[in-house]
Amino acid sequence: MDKKFLKKLREEKEAYDELKNEPPFKGEEFAEEIAPLLDDYFEGEFQFDGKEVVCKFANGQTFLLKAEEVKQ
Repeated sequence: MDKKFLKKLREEKEAYDELKNEPPFKGEEFAEEIAPLLDDYFEGEFQFDGKEVVCKFANGQTFLLKAEEVKQ
């Protein structure tokens, strides 16, 4: 196999292994990270209120996005 390909594959596996060892994070932290990305996909106002994301659209609709971990 191509040495460049194998090197890249090895680096990706190492990065994934590092991600698996990250400490858990709260649903609120996930929602806070997602909130700014909504502007890239939707037209409206998006505010993180400390727990959830409030989404207000020009047509008058308002949504509440909440992230909650699903325990397995």
